Amino acid sequence: FFFFFFFQAEDGIRDRSPSRGLGDVYKRQVEILSEALKVNRTIIYLNLGRNRITDRGAKMIGEMLKLNETLTQLDIKNNRIECAGVRAISEALKSNKAITMLDIGYNIVGNEGIDIIGKALMTNTALTTLILRSNNIECKGIKVIGEALKVNNTLNILDLSQNRIGNEGAKELAKHLNKSLHLTGIKCIEENMKKFVGESLNSSITIASLSLKPNRTKINNETLKELNISYNEIGDEGAKAICAALNTNVTLTRLNIGYNKLGYEGARAVSEMLKFNRALINLDISCNIITYEGIKLICEAIKANTALAQLNLNSNSIGLEGIKIIGELLKVNNVLVQLNIGNSKMGGEGAKVIAEALKANVGLKQLNATHNDVNDEGRKMLEDLCKLKGIKIEL
Repeated sequence: FFFFFFFQAEDGIRDRSPSRGLGDVYKRQVEILSEALKVNRTIIYLNLGRNRITDRGAKMIGEMLKLNETLTQLDIKNNRIECAGVRAISEALKSNKAITMLDIGYNIVGNEGIDIIGKALMTNTALTTLILRSNNIECKGIKVIGEALKVNNTLNILDLSQNRIGNEGAKELAKHLNKSLHLTGIKCIEENMKKFVGESLNSSITIASLSLKPNRTKINNETLKELNISYNEIGDEGAKAICAALNTNVTLTRLNIGYNKLGYEGARAVSEMLKFNRALINLDISCNIITYEGIKLICEAIKANTALAQLNLNSNSIGLEGIKIIGELLKVNNVLVQLNIGNSKMGGEGAKVIAEALKANVGLKQLNATHNDVNDEGRKMLEDLCKLKGIKIEL
């Protein structure tokens, strides 16, 4: 039997504010736990996140990793681990053959710490997932990671989101990604990531999930299944690039481009992609600035699309005119099973429009129409129709 072990501070630390955590009050417990895990043969997942662990605790964990051969996943995010602690854990990773996932996000790694981690990656042959989110890593640190990726052929998922690598860091990473790597997941939430994708996805990389800001490239990868580039302010230009790349893609099933300031041109790019793409089943374009004009283009494309089953249009500038267009889509489309039109300024009249459209629809199973200022008459009409049709509704 194998066990998952969670050891979090009693008061549920959610940030770096003062609190009773292992890093301060419970230092002795880190030592006891580390000593026990040196010989433990059952625990495979250890979660020490949000415990204010400092370098002292990290050194104890490092010593444990040199001897433990069972633990495969270690989560030490949201602590106070700095360079000395990173060094201890990295030294252990050079010989450890068991750890496959390390989450050291939201610590104080910095460029000096990433230099140490990079050296460990050059010899480690077990780690497949490395999460370095929010660690003040800059372009200098990315150069080190890039050098490590030249020789490392086991890392599958690399999360560098919420750092400060900038445009130059993205370029540096792109240089090394144009190699025969086997990365399956990359997250680099930065302002200027277009060139990074353009220079990397057309190489011999095996990618399964990607979260960043792309540009001109043809996604011809045969394993990419989910692409999340939300919260990146890619704008219409970024949307054009990624959608153009997806025109001929036959593997991507989920695309999230929410919160990216997409307008009419971005909507046009989405619609053009939907005309050709027959693999995508889940599309999230919520929280953009798409008006009824853009919605019209997207809905026309969906009418001819036989694959898309889940569509999230929440929090766009759809209005009653856009709702009418969506209503016309629902009358003829029986492929969509989930639709989110929340916060779309639908109103009571819009609710009636959707209710009428659903009379002819036989595919929809879930409808989210929350935050739409629907009056009692429109609410009753839509709720009654959904109940009759067996549609789960949030209104």
